[in-house]
Amino acid sequence: MIKIVLDTNVFISAIMSPDGTCAEILKEWSAGRFTLLVSGAILEELTRVMKYPGIAKIHKYSNKEIMDFVQYIQDYSSIMTGGIKIDVVKEDPADNAIIACAVEGKADYIISGDSHLLKIGSYQKISIVSPGDFMRDLQK
Repeated sequence: MIKIVLDTNVFISAIMSPDGTCAEILKEWSAGRFTLLVSGAILEELTRVMKYPGIAKIHKYSNKEIMDFVQYIQDYSSIMTGGIKIDVVKEDPADNAIIACAVEGKADYIISGDSHLLKIGSYQKISIVSPGDFMRDLQK
């Protein structure tokens, strides 16, 4: 089974555009098409970003709904311990948690809209791709 790590921006895009490509990725995950890997750092960042005023104004989730969403992700994903430390993304060190999760879980893909990650292209045989590129690969 394919194993992936989603950058926080993919989760946020899925919530903001329920008919978009990122939301389709979450639907495919819910349908069991691949395994989602997450870590505590990813879940913490997701919770924090969902509470940003500008983002919360658009999605209109209550704090409970945010916590329920993050709990759902946690409950149905493979949780990595976060024991691996990586220092690859110099421009945005927070992105290293995404790569570390992928390395620990032996992911096939990291899906992101973040230029800092996308310009890396791949790391230890893990493809770093945009949501659209991932969906094209998944449909092959």
